[in-house]
Amino acid sequence: MNNLRDIQVIFGTGPLGMTVMEELLLQYKHVIMVSKSGKANLADLPKSVELVRCDAKNQDMVAEICKRASVVYNCIGLPYKDWGEFPDIMEGLINGVGQTNATLVFADNLYAYGPTEGAMTEQTSYHPVGRKTEIRAKMANQVIDAHNKGKIKATICRAPDFYGPRVRESILGSRVIEHLMQGKPVEVIGNIELPHSTIYIKDFAKGLVLLGSKEASLGQIWHIPCDETTTLHELIEMCATELKTTASYRVANGVMLTIMGIFNPEMRELKETYYQFNRPFIVSHENFHRLFSLNVTPHYTAIRETIAWFVENQSEKHENEQEIS
Repeated sequence: MNNLRDIQVIFGTGPLGMTVMEELLLQYKHVIMVSKSGKANLADLPKSVELVRCDAKNQDMVAEICKRASVVYNCIGLPYKDWGEFPDIMEGLINGVGQTNATLVFADNLYAYGPTEGAMTEQTSYHPVGRKTEIRAKMANQVIDAHNKGKIKATICRAPDFYGPRVRESILGSRVIEHLMQGKPVEVIGNIELPHSTIYIKDFAKGLVLLGSKEASLGQIWHIPCDETTTLHELIEMCATELKTTASYRVANGVMLTIMGIFNPEMRELKETYYQFNRPFIVSHENFHRLFSLNVTPHYTAIRETIAWFVENQSEKHENEQEIS
């Protein structure tokens, strides 16, 4: 039975929000899911979970929904073209949740750091190189500044590219796994022989829920632990082995992205973050392990579970909110 005294609210009904929901239900929490449209994939939504419509920019609505919550998770994802809305969304969440006793947990990515030398740590300086990286840095600063001023209790949890069930838009998403299933070349960008950290979405969700329950996490940035860093090539070959097929590759470099971006807005957006794929992209989570413990899923197990989901859902139509990657 759900513990009605421990209400937890998730803003965002995409893959990450849904995976956080599953983790909370395993811990017998009462979960409220929130989306701007009031929609979610109903096949994934248990009857015990409430679904609420709310524009997170509206701080009064946020405060009302979260008034009895202990933890609120910001798992909102937007298409790249709409990222300009993120700072206003964050402001609405900070001001709304700040009217309650809840902790705000921000599920963040690594964009704010920009290009770096060596492994990224929580102390790595921000070096934005364009609109998207600037926006992520601004959002993080909003959260930390609000916490330091006593407006809210908050923590930031960062992870590299995630993959797993429901995650079709990722470096191990449809353009890799579905293409392998269909006998098509996988589509990737950059140098796939370089080390590139990735995280299983279930591990990201477990880390978010853990840190949301720990007072020691507040006011800080944390890197959620993931399995050993590999190359993208190695991960794709694991996928091919699991599917008992042979991978062929279609690899786009920076020049190709520039050319394709003339005609394809999505490719144009990828150009800004191409640095993540033409140099080592490694995240350190040593700080996390100094205070907390989290058993991470080995890549081979995560890939097996991911492929099983893709096989089961290969004909499904998708209308969910796009999630952060």
